Amino acid sequence: PYLFDMPLRFDTSIYLFQRGRDGYYEQRLGWSGGLSRRFTGGLLDGWAIEGSARIEAVDVKKVDPLAASDIRDAKGQHPLTALKAAIVRDTTDSRLFPTEGYRVSLAWEQAGVFGGEYGFGKPMFSAAWYKTMSTDILDRKSVLSLRADAAYIVGNAPVFERYYAGGFGSLRGFKFRGVSPRAGIKHNAVGGDFIALLGGEYSVPLYGKMFRGVSFVDMGTV
Repeated sequence: PYLFDMPLRFDTSIYLFQRGRDGYYEQRLGWSGGLSRRFTGGLLDGWAIEGSARIEAVDVKKVDPLAASDIRDAKGQHPLTALKAAIVRDTTDSRLFPTEGYRVSLAWEQAGVFGGEYGFGKPMFSAAWYKTMSTDILDRKSVLSLRADAAYIVGNAPVFERYYAGGFGSLRGFKFRGVSPRAGIKHNAVGGDFIALLGGEYSVPLYGKMFRGVSFVDMGTV
């Protein structure tokens, strides 16, 4: 997190995965990399500027012949590139299990900057707030947290780049990617151009340091 003895953080990854979707299979081979710098003092004190890029080869295959037209149109291999810039303020006390503070992020990702088949933009907003409500005799904390996320697609994006909701970390109570506009005779999930999520939860320790119980409320739309 301190690249070349400078206040810069560098992240990179190479990945290959294949996942079954609603009416097709999606495979991605890709690389991503990013740099970020946190500022101390001045107007941006406590804020971080982040920039990242991704280059992917996306393969949409095993398409159901009766799938929605948006899915059938995406069949085949597609090169995809994107560049993302963000400004972030993070005062939380932990990235894995925050108990105090907040995190706010404003970002824009632009696809097609380095070429590829598609060109569209994704403005994004994310915020989360954490507060310790009580601490037991074993120093385990009960934590209240609130979150809000919103994003939009400017332009035309294929089904594999659109927004879906449902599942852990999104709209619990719905299956993964189960919240989506639907199309075709099989009512396939085809994703949306806009997503908004709100949620709150209260977590309490049950056993040891890591086993916890959570009461939550989630709401949102795609």
